This record gives sequence, structure tokens and C-alpha cells, in this order.
Amino acid sequence: MHRIPLPPPPPDTLTVKEVSRRYGVSAGVVYYWIEHGLVPAHRRRPGCPYAITLDATTDAALRQRAATVKRPASTNSPNPS
Repeated sequence: MHRIPLPPPPPDTLTVKEVSRRYGVSAGVVYYWIEHGLVPAHRRRPGCPYAITLDATTDAALRQRAATVKRPASTNSPNPS
């Protein structure tokens, strides 16, 4: 509303979009992980983007989880007829 820029994110943190890209999952999956305590994230103020901090243990666990996330079927599959 007042066009006041957000403060920069804390150092060594990632955004939801960056985590989404890193693990090849949707932003919705990342929000699910945050809501269920699988990803340590915090907001400096309500409405601000999440700041996500990952350590080696969490990274390994998320890589394993990402490998088991169900992906929608591709719409580019050849027509069997």
C-alpha cells in the first residue's frame, strides 16, 4: 500500500521459491513441509515471506521426501491410438 520495500532476508536463508526449485517440488509442497514442521522457517513479521534455513540433515531428509512426492501425469505423452 505504501510501497515500503521489505527488508532483505536474513543471510544464509532461502525463500519458498528457492526451496521449491532446489528439490523439484511445487511451492505448495514446501508450504506443507513448513506447516508440518519438516522445514525450519520463520517470518520476521506477519505477511512477510518465509526465511528458510537448512542444515545437512534437513537437506538429506528433504531430498528423500522430494523423491517420493507424487507428480501429476505428463500431458505430453504420445497418443496411444
